[in-house]
Amino acid sequence: MYNKKMTYEENIKSMLADSSQWPNYSKPDVMGRLDEMADDALSVDNIDERSCIASILILQQLTEELIKVLLKSCNFLVQVSLLPLEIYLKDHRSKMFGRVLEDLKATITFPEKDELIGLANKINKERIDIAHGLIEKASFKNLPKTAMQVRDDFEEFFKLYSSAHDWTRLCLKDLKKDLLDE
Repeated sequence: MYNKKMTYEENIKSMLADSSQWPNYSKPDVMGRLDEMADDALSVDNIDERSCIASILILQQLTEELIKVLLKSCNFLVQVSLLPLEIYLKDHRSKMFGRVLEDLKATITFPEKDELIGLANKINKERIDIAHGLIEKASFKNLPKTAMQVRDDFEEFFKLYSSAHDWTRLCLKDLKKDLLDE
């Protein structure tokens, strides 16, 4: 939380001192519920065109939110790393998927970044194909297969996201020791 009574450096150090202020999910309960809904939509007893479409849309939305969290983590890491220099980075809350993904591409490197971005693009492409191609589709027979592939891609994406997010947090912990435990 930015405190206007503090300097930029004091604000960044204050956030660094309290790991609960580090970038993370804003609504973990909602995200967890959506993930459950996407899984339930693809259960053997439940699978139909509507559930496949719903699952794909939900998983793409979760992918977008996770990218935003990772981008915030990378941006915070940059801000901490540059102290005492000030850098003001963009807020990504209202940006669309493609723009947020471009911003992630342009930020610091982290392990398996290219793979993570590739999976995010793949998930988004399937969502675009579904959302913008419903009228053109003569048949929905491949929809269950597509939805299951998106689910598999999301699970792999989530593993890469978790690893990257953990990596940023480890970097922040090291910087915290260096900057605050002097």
